[in-house]
Amino acid sequence: MTIQIQKSVCAGLDVHKNNVYACVCCSVKDPKTNVDVLKLKSKKFRSNHTDLSEMCDWILEMTKKILKSQPHDPIDVYMESTGKYSTPVYNVCEEKKLIPHIVNPKHVRMITGQKTDQKDAAWIAELGINGLLRESYIPERRI
Repeated sequence: MTIQIQKSVCAGLDVHKNNVYACVCCSVKDPKTNVDVLKLKSKKFRSNHTDLSEMCDWILEMTKKILKSQPHDPIDVYMESTGKYSTPVYNVCEEKKLIPHIVNPKHVRMITGQKTDQKDAAWIAELGINGLLRESYIPERRI
């Protein structure tokens, strides 16, 4: 059984108190085999407002670079719920016209072993692009 790629692009974030690891995941056709392959780009950002804004710009820039065009749809950004640390990240993504999603950490569990924050961000992005994450309910900003 193979997993069908559900989206052309999404991002995964591993959020911590002082920094955020971002991974952009894009589905592109391999010109030789005509099969969809995933291209991943990762980067670490600090968790202040300026750097989070820069992170969102980087996500958009990497998407354009990998796809070699402007994405057709808004970009989904997935992150684990980390209490108060994920809230400012969510808000900045929303301000930058990305579509943030908070997911339950139990749904993102990775196989134990050589686990790093960068691998966690890539794993979240891969689960997101394949449509395997279910987002938590976040009330509208006005509520």
